[in-house]
Amino acid sequence: LLLLLSAPSCSTSQALTLRRLSHAVTEACGSIALDRDGWLEPEAVAAAAAWAIGELRSEGGSQQPETSLPPLRPQGEFRFAPASTAATMRLATEERYSAVADAAHGGDGTAQHTLGLLHYSGVGGAQRDERESAYWHAAAAVAGNVEALATLGGCVRRGVGAELDEAAGLDIITACAAAGSPVGLVKLGVCHEDGDLPGKPADAQRAAALFESAASVWVGGEPPSESESESEASPPPRRRSALALFQHGFAQVYGIGTRRDVEAGAAAWLSAAKLAPDDGAEEAAWGLYSEQGSLSPALRRRVHPDRCLRLSAALEYAPAVAELARRGERTGQRDEAAEGERRRKRFTRQELSKARSWTGRDERAEAYLEQLLGGGGL
Repeated sequence: LLLLLSAPSCSTSQALTLRRLSHAVTEACGSIALDRDGWLEPEAVAAAAAWAIGELRSEGGSQQPETSLPPLRPQGEFRFAPASTAATMRLATEERYSAVADAAHGGDGTAQHTLGLLHYSGVGGAQRDERESAYWHAAAAVAGNVEALATLGGCVRRGVGAELDEAAGLDIITACAAAGSPVGLVKLGVCHEDGDLPGKPADAQRAAALFESAASVWVGGEPPSESESESEASPPPRRRSALALFQHGFAQVYGIGTRRDVEAGAAAWLSAAKLAPDDGAEEAAWGLYSEQGSLSPALRRRVHPDRCLRLSAALEYAPAVAELARRGERTGQRDEAAEGERRRKRFTRQELSKARSWTGRDERAEAYLEQLLGGGGL
């Protein structure tokens, strides 16, 4: 894994771990002044994180033993209960904002990261707001969530929801990747794929290798123990990254930087889709539907392309929503009056209150949710 990391200044690979990086960033952000609304500015958090990474580099082997550091806090996205019923499926897709808002305001780093992702895409009951998204990722990074820190690095590297600071963003992404963060590895892979690393050409092969590494590691570093095996009552605190599995599958399906292997790529997409509603599951499910003609009959039977389409639409992925609407219009199955009766409301945070507005995308996703559930899921 660490041999793949060739971005500038990656000299911390021997000592850098998720636990060490998480602790250093949290400590560095402890003295940041809040803005007038009582929030930490994303730019300030990114700058403090970049400084902390520099300090880790300079310390090298003189760092304190990792066993003396606080335990690693929960990583990645908020863990919803498995969607085994209509109520839990609806909660896990359309009502994610309202389900995690209180936990996020209470300091839960996984809930904060999830709200950041929801605001970025404008799904799950959240209003699309890139600045709001960056604020939540910053809060989650300060809470010790390295997946959120890598996402914040992407925000400042590209100037999305935060002031542009390519150097700080790349430092953060590289450090997260070196520590074994799936999101960090994915974002570093994208940098290689797009040729965004200073002085380095685009490198699809390096990108594909990083995507493969990201798909093979666990969010939080270690696989769940037997006692943490998934059940309806208690989803595991650690699992693989749907985003990483999607990116790895994409490279395989289309042969970008690696040997083309549609079956292996589709299997990665299926694993990602089963992690819904995590980020990346919606695109993986759509990929399985749109590429069904390339799959073997046996894999197509396992995948159930129509169920994947409905899952992607329930997660509000625009191409899937549009495809279901098109199919419904063609077959006469859409019932606009029935959709209107099931209208739901979309939330946005204004300080600590929730303002509500309704969007047409909610109507479409709600209309097809029961079809997904009726099909038995994936």
